[in-house]
Amino acid sequence: MKQIELLSKDPGGNANQLVRWIQNKEDHAQEIVEIITAYFLQQRIAPVETSDKNKGEAYVKQLTLCHKMLIAAMKTKQTTDLQHVQQLRSLCEEFKTTYFANEKQ
Repeated sequence: MKQIELLSKDPGGNANQLVRWIQNKEDHAQEIVEIITAYFLQQRIAPVETSDKNKGEAYVKQLTLCHKMLIAAMKTKQTTDLQHVQQLRSLCEEFKTTYFANEKQ
């Protein structure tokens, strides 16, 4: 994103490289979206019975974090605001902690 901002100062002279950086940024964001959707939401996060409150809370937390990560990834595609990258990193860390919580027990 920093390179995109730098190259954008002279878009005419840097058009080709600017397009490559933008495409690279969007490809990475799309890969994150695909991993969250195809791997975690479709395969790894299984629905739980509502009678088990602890598992239910963990399930809702993981779904909420996945949704927030998808939104943050979408925003990284739409802008060059580094705040969205930091938010995505923070959400990934929080998700990792939640997802692997049972393995520590």
